[in-house]
Amino acid sequence: MAAYTMQSDKFFVGCYDTGDGIQVYELDGLYMLPVKSKHWNYSDLNIRPGNKYEALKIGDKEIWGDHLKELTNDLYNSGLMVNREGLCFLPTKAAAALEMELEYYRMYDLYDWSKYGVKTSLTTRWDRRDIVYGRPLDIVESMKGDGSEVELRKKRMEIDRMKAEFEVVEGKREEELKDKQEEMEKMKREHEEVLEEIEIRKQEELKMKDDEIVVLKRANKEELDALEQRKGEELIEKVEEIEKLKCMYQ
Repeated sequence: MAAYTMQSDKFFVGCYDTGDGIQVYELDGLYMLPVKSKHWNYSDLNIRPGNKYEALKIGDKEIWGDHLKELTNDLYNSGLMVNREGLCFLPTKAAAALEMELEYYRMYDLYDWSKYGVKTSLTTRWDRRDIVYGRPLDIVESMKGDGSEVELRKKRMEIDRMKAEFEVVEGKREEELKDKQEEMEKMKREHEEVLEEIEIRKQEELKMKDDEIVVLKRANKEELDALEQRKGEELIEKVEEIEKLKCMYQ
């Protein structure tokens, strides 16, 4: 029976389906809260009976059989991601509806590995102040080994810190860009509304002028009709006068 050994504090175990057993993920560097789905690298292995790894080893303790089943159910029911120190992340739905990815928040309480007979030691900075103010998670790797290995680990930690700082700066830049885009969209909408209002007023004025023209045309027609009627009546009167004069001289 092969056991998977958690050799680094950057590796976390979780369970999203009891049928698949326990999954192992690596936290990719240092990140400001909250950790997102993209920051977890799946190790492409599941720990459960019948698989390559049928036990989980932490320190000198192997968890297998009924204890492994109990751990699987515990991780599934809680939804926690836990490392060998007992540090936990709890996933929640992201606020950003467009991305629809999970966000993981650090839990202040440590996971109780002792119920499985595991002895843990905390080397990661994980105090309440860091959680409240959203400081980067600082996972401290063991500095055991020869000089070259220690130096390599130090360089890797420095790269991780630089990466975290870049993530923070990049996140702020994206937020500023998003704010500017939203501001531009707002200005565009306001401009379109003003143009639409101007167009509506223009159409209303044109309609008023058309109505005035119609009224004037109607008034002029009535005047012309009245004038023609008067002229016709005057012409009839003159014809009648001429006829009377003809009769008098006959």
